Amino acid sequence: MVSLIAGHEHGRLTGRVPRSRLLKALVHTATTSVLTWNREPPRPYDIVTRTQAALSAKAVFDIAVGMLAAAARITPAEGGQRLRAYAGAHRQRPADIAEDLVRRRLSPEAVLAPTP
Repeated sequence: MVSLIAGHEHGRLTGRVPRSRLLKALVHTATTSVLTWNREPPRPYDIVTRTQAALSAKAVFDIAVGMLAAAARITPAEGGQRLRAYAGAHRQRPADIAEDLVRRRLSPEAVLAPTP
């Protein structure tokens, strides 16, 4: 939100904020809040489900990184970098590439190959 309301002059922050910019920022914030607000508090089951999904995605990502590291004899950190680079080059989420690797829909060699 700061970027929406900050006053700029010659690429520098001035501290002066035009009213129209302030109003746009407030409308944007209010609209986002209304659209994403849930009247019911999260249930414990919802929290557990979200936590399990996040842990599962992290485990799949770590397995895929390990597959790349083993295939190329590189460190896991380098494997993670290669996975993220491949995902970026193909405009996909790293989590989706990781899942494709683990499910054998994508080979480690394809991910490790130099991108043109």
